[in-house]
Amino acid sequence: REPFYKCEEIFHMDRGFIKCHRSYIVNLNHVEQFTKTQISTKNGTNIPISRNNYAAFKEAYFSYMFR
Repeated sequence: REPFYKCEEIFHMDRGFIKCHRSYIVNLNHVEQFTKTQISTKNGTNIPISRNNYAAFKEAYFSYMFR
């Protein structure tokens, strides 16, 4: 068991991950689509996006996918 902040240190933007909610880190390669409130992944999982993280997620997603 590890605290969540330790996972954030391992899974960071350089590796294609971003924190989209207090308890969720998403692999940007597996995002199929997203709205202001949730992310749908390629395996059908729906993950919430917090209001505070939406703008950062959107910017990171487009930056990652179009680099």
